[in-house]
Amino acid sequence: MAIHLYCEYLLNIRAITITASLSTLSDQETKFTLSSDRTSLTLAHDDDIATIALPTVVAANAAASLAPPAAPSKQLSFRLQLQEIEPDSLQDRVSVGNDNLVPWSASTLRPGTSIHCARCETVLAEKHSITQWKDLPSEGWAEMMEFWHCHKPDIKHEHAHQDPHPIPRTPLQSKKGYGATSKLQALRGQGFIDTAHFLVHPDDCRNVEIVGTEAESYHSPGLACSACHTPIGFLDVNATGYRLYKWGIALSNGGPSSLVSFGMEEWIAAQILTGIEQQVVRKFVIRDSNHDNKTGLRLWVFTTDLIYSSSVQAAKGKYPTRAMKILWQYNERPDNFDALNSKTLAFEEIDMPNQVLVHLQDTLRDSALLLPESARNFQEWHVGLIARFKETETNQESLR
Repeated sequence: MAIHLYCEYLLNIRAITITASLSTLSDQETKFTLSSDRTSLTLAHDDDIATIALPTVVAANAAASLAPPAAPSKQLSFRLQLQEIEPDSLQDRVSVGNDNLVPWSASTLRPGTSIHCARCETVLAEKHSITQWKDLPSEGWAEMMEFWHCHKPDIKHEHAHQDPHPIPRTPLQSKKGYGATSKLQALRGQGFIDTAHFLVHPDDCRNVEIVGTEAESYHSPGLACSACHTPIGFLDVNATGYRLYKWGIALSNGGPSSLVSFGMEEWIAAQILTGIEQQVVRKFVIRDSNHDNKTGLRLWVFTTDLIYSSSVQAAKGKYPTRAMKILWQYNERPDNFDALNSKTLAFEEIDMPNQVLVHLQDTLRDSALLLPESARNFQEWHVGLIARFKETETNQESLR
């Protein structure tokens, strides 16, 4: 490609940067042109033309800052001022926010929701098999509840089994859904939801086959669609239920024509953002949960929220995308954290199935092609992009 245009809108500082990479030096004929509504940018150079859609409306005087430098160069960079009032901007169409938006919360689902294989649309849970949906708290909720019950402030520490005269539990206490000895269990007719999974009872499912055994897998026996044999989850032995990957399923409130599913990339981003919110870290080691091996990826989340546009992306008919910018490395030894540990930043481990780990690696590697060549590496790190969910995707009116 003779011209490579890349635009990045950093929401936290409200700035748009434009980078252009040329195959030959710029000259007096090199020209940038803003569209009349100031939502797209075109660059003409050496009989080549490239156009990108801008993430938001720029100021009326932004064109003045797009003059090529006097000295010829193959790399051009500009910062554009934003329009103060932008009611019809592309930012509104992207519908961004500060929250980690995750589709399919309990409030968006109903008893008539059926679960299907995302690949072949085979029914995995019939309509009305699951009559109640519940959101699960954060992954560390059980440990926190145990700590709270066992180490309440200003109360002398005393384990229940050490008390020779324990106080009987009241009916109200018996109805609590948690406690120091609580254990999450899959229940018939109920679906439990976390960031990346549905936990359902095996009796509520059909067309699901167990793949492998616990002895053959570091994590748990896998689950697959019995029709197309695509991996769709794993057997949660502790909860005696099926953990279905959200990226492996589709949901419907009607026939197959109403099926809704999302790509794996956005679910990965949601899981990483959840880790940032809960652990207050930006560095992660992603490991293969299917096998006890020593390979994985190191991630450093450089920017959690931006909107980008690339001429490579525009050539495929795609528009500005909400994403995170990730610095990453191949990690041959996830047990060696010296390169990640520092006085100011900690690290966190995330286990992902092999298929997700491979997809994440491919996504990061391929996304580098969207960036200018000069921005594809930072010191010893590779640079990549991971798409995030948009508000329009998490508004599941079709499932209400």
